[in-house]
Amino acid sequence: MNVMENYYDGDLINSPLKNYSQAEFYNCTFDSLNLTSVEFKDSKIIECKFIKCNLSNVIFLNASLMDVTFDECKCVGVNWSTTNMLREISFKESFLDYSVFQSLNLKGTHFANSSLKEVDFTDANLRNSNFANSNLQNAVFTGSDLSFSNLTEAMNYFIEPNYTKLNETKVSLPEAASILTAMGLIVE
Repeated sequence: MNVMENYYDGDLINSPLKNYSQAEFYNCTFDSLNLTSVEFKDSKIIECKFIKCNLSNVIFLNASLMDVTFDECKCVGVNWSTTNMLREISFKESFLDYSVFQSLNLKGTHFANSSLKEVDFTDANLRNSNFANSNLQNAVFTGSDLSFSNLTEAMNYFIEPNYTKLNETKVSLPEAASILTAMGLIVE
């Protein structure tokens, strides 16, 4: 750890604290940590990796996250909408159930091979995002923009096309039939 208190640069974070408020993390790796309910209020997390961490109910109030990767993490019940900035984040094989991404600009975000049950994407910009092989059971996309996104092999979603932008969105059967059903068509 570096000399400056609450400043971490290139460190391996392997012993969790309960409060990282106003901390700055640059190019750090968080590996196999239980960070449940930890506070990252007003923190900066830049070019960092979270690997096999439990971040359920973490508080990111006014935090800035840029170029952050979450690999095989559990991020259940996180309200990402309270962040100050969320840019270039990626989730791989992660659990994001019951999380909130309302009104966020998530253009190009990678959510592939993840569980996104009951996640709220209301009014979010999800253009060019990747949801391939993800479980989207009861996820809410009202008012969101899924244009040019990849939902191939995604499962359990129901997207209302009258309230969601779907320009050139990639989908696959059988799940794509739910979009036709939402349009009032009978799929046999």
